[in-house]
Amino acid sequence: MAAGLITDPDSLLAVARSRLHLWGNVDMRAVPETELVSPEFGNTYALICSNNDASQHLVRYVADRLEDADLFHEFCHAKMNEIGFKKVETEMERRGQSLPSNQREVQNRAVILIAEVYANALLFSNFRNESESIRANLDYSCLFTNSLRSVVQALGYTGIAQIVGHRVSRRWSGQSNDNAFRLAFEQTFSGGERVAYTEIHTLMSRLP
Repeated sequence: MAAGLITDPDSLLAVARSRLHLWGNVDMRAVPETELVSPEFGNTYALICSNNDASQHLVRYVADRLEDADLFHEFCHAKMNEIGFKKVETEMERRGQSLPSNQREVQNRAVILIAEVYANALLFSNFRNESESIRANLDYSCLFTNSLRSVVQALGYTGIAQIVGHRVSRRWSGQSNDNAFRLAFEQTFSGGERVAYTEIHTLMSRLP
């Protein structure tokens, strides 16, 4: 469990503006843990929302549950929204209104997962030192048999997608031994899990 923020949030924002070239207004609000509940992931410790043109961002966070890198991660989401992801997200939500509820839920989860892949790639490349702990924890989950099995057993197909997503984020950030992630999964799983892994990786690798 994180011990809490080390640096003043305004100072972290100043660093993020410099490295990410953020242009929108960013408001930050420390909130109680009970206020942050994601429909997709349950309790969470930081959430960002942006308006439709990404000129305004609100980051709500639980200060004693985060590390500095967690706020940098939210600022990476702000940058993504500024360069166009918010428009994609809004359009996908509009199109999803005509889908059955189960398909709409799958689509929403896919959009969230893709957003995480892009945000982590930005985090790992622009905040290399600051994100070391997050990166190491994710590497552990994706490179060792027991951890891989735990993720897939707990989350199924979504877990496989998250494992693939981390591999892609690391590759996009230029910090990955890509084959190590592939071999770790192939040495742990066969059959349907491996087929799903390959299919998801093929799709994610086509993202711009």
